[in-house]
Formats: sequence, structure tokens, C-alpha cells
Amino acid sequence: MNHLLEESKYMVVRNAIPAEMFDIFKYYFTFNFFINESYNINAGNLMSNDVVLPFSKSKYADPLVESLLITMTEKMNEYTGKELIPTYSFCRYYENGQYLVKHKDRPSCQYSVTAPLFTMEENEEPWTIFIGDNPIQLNNGDIVIYKGQEVEHWREPYNGELHVQAHLHYVDSKDPEYEKFFYDGRYSCGYDKDKLKREYSKLDMIRFKEIMEEESC
Repeated sequence: MNHLLEESKYMVVRNAIPAEMFDIFKYYFTFNFFINESYNINAGNLMSNDVVLPFSKSKYADPLVESLLITMTEKMNEYTGKELIPTYSFCRYYENGQYLVKHKDRPSCQYSVTAPLFTMEENEEPWTIFIGDNPIQLNNGDIVIYKGQEVEHWREPYNGELHVQAHLHYVDSKDPEYEKFFYDGRYSCGYDKDKLKREYSKLDMIRFKEIMEEESC
């Protein structure tokens, strides 16, 4: 157990992500944002509980970020002194003027990481995240591990042009209260949870029709 992390609810790790990854991030996120436009946006969704305002583009279980979630697990075990299970990853594109509302996270985020992966301006000043009352600045390669379910965190309005953050979430595999949150309720990492729900709905409707046809015979 990392007693400093458990007491302060966060810890910063410098150069946790290898520098050679950042050229890959640059091209990947540029293609996804400007060419593929493959990220979701909650603008106009009155039922959204998004914590970023105005609404930003984001993606649950982006393949590259989900891969980072998995490959960081061993390091996370070392940093936290726990045997962790990944729950899910989330990637978000922040644009000028957007900010992170002060909030706590859901149970799937017992141990979380936020990490800057790409900015439009190469020498941009780090965008401060506040965890509790602690301002934290991260450069490329740095991460902050925090207990998002227990401590409030937020960001003030972003002053740059484009900033991509990865959010990686884990739970303690030895804590029975968190067993139901392994992989965030998915079969494993890599699955899109919303897509799975849609597929379940389709299967339920197919089965319902089959039952109705059987009863009418």
C-alpha cells in the first residue's frame, strides 16, 4: 500500500509515459479529430451529466487509450502498492474556453490517472488540474494518480486551442466491494459499453418477437 497516496488522495509521477509515444499520439489524435471526426459530443443532449462545459468531444474505450490503460496496469500496481484491475478508459478533446466542473467520480474510478497526450501548440503551458485544493501541472509523459471517488477535482477554463487528455481508471482486485466494477461491467477491456447496450437491446427485441410468435402458434 502506498500510504502517501492513501492519505493525500493523489500522487504525481513524472515521465511515466515513454517520450517515444508522443509522436504516435500526435498523429493519431489529429487524424481522429480533424479527419475521421470519430469522437462523440453531448451538445444538445439535455439528459447529459457531462462534467465538462461547454460540452467537449470525448470517447469511451478509444482503442489507443484503452491499450494505454492495459499497458499501464503493471506500473499502476507498483505505484499504488495494490493489485489493480482496469475498469475503463476515457479520452477527451478540450477546446478553448472549456472547463472541468468540480466533481467526484463513480465507483469504477477508485484509482484514476489523468495524463496529457497532445496539444496543438507544442510548447504550450501545462493546464492546471486541481485535486482537493492542490494545483497540479503535468507535462507530456507525466501522470497524476488520484482517488477520484473520494476527492473533488476540477479545471479552470482552458486558454489554448486543443488539448487531449487520457483518463485511465482501475479498482482494487482484492476489495470485494469493487468486484462488480471490474472492466466497468464489460466482458473485458476493448468493448464500447454503449454499443454493448444497443446490441443487448437488439437481442432482447429479437427474443421478444420469437416468444410472441411461439405464443401465437
